[in-house]
Amino acid sequence: MMQDGLGRALAQGVHQLETGKLLPERQLLRAGFQLRREVCKEMTHRREELEPFITGIFDAYVEAMALEGCWGGEPELAVAIHCLQRPVVVYKQVRKTLLGGQTLEKVAVYGAEEYPGKSPVCVLFSGAHYDTLLQVPAAR
Repeated sequence: MMQDGLGRALAQGVHQLETGKLLPERQLLRAGFQLRREVCKEMTHRREELEPFITGIFDAYVEAMALEGCWGGEPELAVAIHCLQRPVVVYKQVRKTLLGGQTLEKVAVYGAEEYPGKSPVCVLFSGAHYDTLLQVPAAR
């Protein structure tokens, strides 16, 4: 959901990468909505490259995306990398073991070419919702 699930997941991921800490809920809500506005502005800026994928409804799509509660996905992820100035990696959970254990599978990478060497924000896509995959600090 850029329904602020995606916005919050990305904002939390960036904050955690940059500070090693998590944003409190109130700040996270603001950061997620601010990112939503930035993504919509960037979508308009990149209209020429995005419009072929959102044919005939681009203006209405971006207008709807600016509203709370509107779910986002691939177009927003493809643009969010430019707002965040870093790659985004999307994972999903898959069942792998006979005992029902789950593992993560990388399903999409956005911005690796544009932002090489920058740590990516990692998110988990459940099929309907995005959540931040928090980075575990390296052992010292």
